[in-house]
This record gives sequence, structure tokens and C-alpha cells, in this order.
Amino acid sequence: MSDDNSIPPGWQYNPASWGQRLPIVALAVLGGLIAT
Repeated sequence: MSDDNSIPPGWQYNPASWGQRLPIVALAVLGGLIAT
């Protein structure tokens, strides 16, 4: 395990990293474009 404080205990990666956020942001933008 690494000592990186951005990784919660029990996790192997940071669930709030930009790599995890970008697909959600892309879907939100796409949904917004479809709704307009």
C-alpha cells in the first residue's frame, strides 16, 4: 500500500481522481446537450 493521503483506507485507487470524474462529467455534458 502507498502512503498517498488521497487514497481512502481500504481502496487501491483514489475514487475522486480526475480519471474517475471525467467520464461522469462527459455524460453530464452530453445529457445537457441532448436536453436543450
